Amino acid sequence: MTRFTVPAILLLMNFMVVACGGEKAGCDKEALTVSGELKTSISAVPFDEATATIVHRRDVDEWEDGAIASVKIELQHGGGCRLTVTAGGCLDAMNRLAVTSVALQADSRCPGFPEESEGLYVSATGEFPGTAQLSVTQVPGRDAASVCFKNSVTVELSGDLMAAGTGEVVSVQPSTLTVAGDFVSEGDPAASVSCQSRFVGDVAEDTAEDISVEITPPDLHLLDGVETTAVKVTIECPECTGDELVKFYGSPGEEIGNPEFVHFFTKPQFPIEATLDWATNSVGDSREWHVGPFSFQAYQDTIPGGLAPEEGEPVSQIEIVEIVFGQVNEVTLVLEGDGKPPFSCPAGEHVCLSLDTSALCGDDGESYEEQACAEDQACNEDSGQCQELVCQPSAEQCASPSSLHTCLDSGTGWAPEVVCDEGYACLSGACIDQACLGQVMLLVDTSASMGLQWAEVSASIQKLVGLTPLASFALDTFPIPEAVTGCEVDGSPEIELGPGQAGAMELWFTTHNPFGKTPLVATMQDMAAMLPSVFGEAGGALVVLSDGEDTCAYQMMSDLDEREALIEAELAAATSELFQTHGVKTFVIGYNYEGNPGQLIAIVENGGTGKETFTTAGNEQELTSVLVSIVEDLKLCISPE
Repeated sequence: MTRFTVPAILLLMNFMVVACGGEKAGCDKEALTVSGELKTSISAVPFDEATATIVHRRDVDEWEDGAIASVKIELQHGGGCRLTVTAGGCLDAMNRLAVTSVALQADSRCPGFPEESEGLYVSATGEFPGTAQLSVTQVPGRDAASVCFKNSVTVELSGDLMAAGTGEVVSVQPSTLTVAGDFVSEGDPAASVSCQSRFVGDVAEDTAEDISVEITPPDLHLLDGVETTAVKVTIECPECTGDELVKFYGSPGEEIGNPEFVHFFTKPQFPIEATLDWATNSVGDSREWHVGPFSFQAYQDTIPGGLAPEEGEPVSQIEIVEIVFGQVNEVTLVLEGDGKPPFSCPAGEHVCLSLDTSALCGDDGESYEEQACAEDQACNEDSGQCQELVCQPSAEQCASPSSLHTCLDSGTGWAPEVVCDEGYACLSGACIDQACLGQVMLLVDTSASMGLQWAEVSASIQKLVGLTPLASFALDTFPIPEAVTGCEVDGSPEIELGPGQAGAMELWFTTHNPFGKTPLVATMQDMAAMLPSVFGEAGGALVVLSDGEDTCAYQMMSDLDEREALIEAELAAATSELFQTHGVKTFVIGYNYEGNPGQLIAIVENGGTGKETFTTAGNEQELTSVLVSIVEDLKLCISPE
């Protein structure tokens, strides 16, 4: 098991980074205005309606509490164009969050978009250039669960969006959109607001605790032969004892707020003197200090962890320096104690002196006996004793299907579990909207007539499953691949229900070919009997894809009209049972359909989707678009990957 030293853990923790509007008390959900337009290679789109969701950090540390961690903006034009932009990460010096995803949905009511260009366009994960600049970066109040406040968000976008399934590219030319008014922000203790940081010099994590940083400022400040801006730091601490970590913070403006720049001094010798040539930006890359006021503060981290000084830790006043380009800008910080002990030491109890040192308190309640933790151990925050490392510090893991918990800073156990909000479930260490985890049975016509379009159907289904990785898919076919008469069904899926089925779908379609007739009635009756046990109490949806009418049921009947009426009645009854009794909605796609439309309409009218007829598709692009529209109806979460 990995051994973490105190500074190494703190460095690791600083590097770790982990929507839906609503009407709140005192917040007018219609009070948001939007200006600007989205300039695309197809047309320029204005927007007339805006909704937004902000997530802020809830934390005991004042520097972190209330800091905005992410923003989701949804813009619409006449119901035909919908733009969704999410941004998050670390605020830069201009109060901007990096855009993390962009999605544009355009239909026939979206101005300037021709019919062949309608559809869903999405950005590649983490690859779309853009920012969301906030006028207010911290919500009012302390430890707010939900708050309404005035803000404005200016979104700058420029990059390429790709059509889901078809690969068509729409370029977004430099565009500026501003949303202003009353925003709702939801508090989240797990929201990440810490900027990444780094040591001055080349300091490896595994040797960081043994290195004392000492930098002597040169007479003429040069960097690679070029005069540059720097900050000379002097930190004094008459009261400091021991060699605990010293943290030095810097933030643009006149408040520390959410510190942009963090520097550690390990095993310091006072006074500390260092010249810092650079600050860190939102992704941890170095850059020069920007011109203007900068606030600085430092403290000795005698109680490991936290982004602000705690009781008992020597701390300096906040010093404001006007940064001037081309100069060595000087700041002197004097750490002073608050007169409180760094920790209480109850008689006879164990306490943590650091992440790798435990102490047994003496009977007088002041003296203590230290104990260094062994390899693969750290001091547990609750017991105060050395325990085995069991998890990665700050890692999140599902505690149950509806809750998660976070690994303690020591890595020796888990914090109390946090229950996911209503309508959310825990998956892979995160609370996920349960709609994203939907269950879908794909029922595909594999009769011989599908042979000419087999490749297109296969490709579209694989793309659909790949676009919705959180949802669970199953596959069944009619007839079964081993059909002797061409009409058999067997009551079990070809691919069992589960997430991440893109690979299984690809393998199945490459190893099977269309054969047989079209036992549509028998198959829908089979679904009515089978799907309740496949989906369970969670329920799900059935997507029927066929290119023709039933060619198996009631073949001996001579009266074709009577036969057709009987088939439609059987299809209606089976579909109605799925929806009325088991809550399973049924969607129907006619792929180059040439049969009697009454059969598919009988399914649609009883499928619980509110549709009056089936959806048609004639090629791979159209089929992918139809499948994507279905998962949007189901509110499954679409990924660009």
